[in-house]
Amino acid sequence: MTTRTKLGVAGTAGWLVLAFLLALHKRDTWPELTINEWGDFFAGVVAPVAFLWLILGYLQQGEEVRSNTDTLRQQQQALERQVEETAAVARHAGEQVKVAADRLELERQQFERVRARDKARIQPVFTFTNGMSAGPATWDLHFKNSGGMARHLTMIVVDPPCEVRFSSPDVEPDGEGFITVSQITRYPTMLTIGYIDQDNDEGRMRLECREAGMFRNAPGPA
Repeated sequence: MTTRTKLGVAGTAGWLVLAFLLALHKRDTWPELTINEWGDFFAGVVAPVAFLWLILGYLQQGEEVRSNTDTLRQQQQALERQVEETAAVARHAGEQVKVAADRLELERQQFERVRARDKARIQPVFTFTNGMSAGPATWDLHFKNSGGMARHLTMIVVDPPCEVRFSSPDVEPDGEGFITVSQITRYPTMLTIGYIDQDNDEGRMRLECREAGMFRNAPGPA
């Protein structure tokens, strides 16, 4: 019970006691009172009490409103702090995601470089050794494979068109073979050769016949 309520109870009790003593003092006049006079008497007794409690209730309601307002303000502040903390967590998470993505991209690039380096080690490399005439406008271009295994040799592109044959469709590492070319109409002539490497992946190489009876490895993508 609050202090205000206690004061209200004490004031009400005191007023009722005072009214009772007053009524007791005038008890000789009770038989002469009419109903309206009795009504006025009780109204006079109850009205101050009702007014007292109305004032106390108004004050109590004001305190509750202020308390609720303070509570709402505190909740709003708590929500604002929570929003700020959530935003900070989100920013931190975003930074971590970016760092992780950058690290992953760096690792992917490193992996691709290592893979490309390893892949390059196993690719066949045909190195020209000598050329021998095999008939009119026909040459056997001898080579040594200084790279990895080459299987299923095929001609992809011949520019300008001419006849090309392989001594064998498969060439082992450090193996030798020859390419027979005939009916070359002009030089240089570009030969794009397809093959299957030791990983069973398809690959290509470009050879350039710059003059009769010889070739060299052509730069650039096949």
